[in-house]
Amino acid sequence: MAPAVSSAPQKSYIEQLDSSMGERMVCYTIPTAAAIAHYIMRRRIKDWKEDVYQSWLNLLLAGGAIFGVVDHLWNGEIFLIGENVLLDLLLGVVITTAIVLIWDVLVMIDKRRCTASQTKSG
Repeated sequence: MAPAVSSAPQKSYIEQLDSSMGERMVCYTIPTAAAIAHYIMRRRIKDWKEDVYQSWLNLLLAGGAIFGVVDHLWNGEIFLIGENVLLDLLLGVVITTAIVLIWDVLVMIDKRRCTASQTKSG
């Protein structure tokens, strides 16, 4: 007997990957937790209270957290948990790492700019 031929269209690789990952729903929790933790640390560590660079990081983390929450509210996913929680949390770690790396680049650029302006005036 010959195998039955399916009339259903084949899913592309992207469609298969997307359906296997489930919906992203808790990735916003990591940037939110990082923003809250950094805010608390900034209030408790003396040297960080007046440090402009720590203020920048706090604002960037808060912005990333607010973006994630607004995005999930907009899509009606704020209190839903996807099928693959670890993958969602990993995405949150990647987002938070990107925010910290961008902050690091901004700090390096600002320090170089300050050094260059001091060299010219000095």
